[in-house]
Amino acid sequence: VAAVSGDARRALEICRRAAELADYRIKKSALPPNGASAAKALVGMSEVEAAIQEMFQAPHIQVMRSCSKLSKIFLAAMVHELYKTGMSETTFEKVSLKLYLWLLLSLATLVKPFLLCLKPETCMPY
Repeated sequence: VAAVSGDARRALEICRRAAELADYRIKKSALPPNGASAAKALVGMSEVEAAIQEMFQAPHIQVMRSCSKLSKIFLAAMVHELYKTGMSETTFEKVSLKLYLWLLLSLATLVKPFLLCLKPETCMPY
């Protein structure tokens, strides 16, 4: 589970869902009334794999995967702003400002080598 998700909460969520699937499988099958075999039932890899499949086939995950690059960057800016403020909502203005600052930062890192070449002593071979 840890190899699929680097997040401990997500790994625990996968394990919880796998346990629910195993519990459902046990309840669905015809068990003897004494319940002895139900106490020894274990969660198998089939349940873990089914839980992982459910998690990554969720509709909201599919929508995010099919978004454009700009939409994904906008979502990342929104999540960053939400984490930074600790609030559950934000304004479009704050997210667009975050995007603008990221754009300026990325342009600065791309343009910096070219700006260094504007000094005559660094570019001229003589």
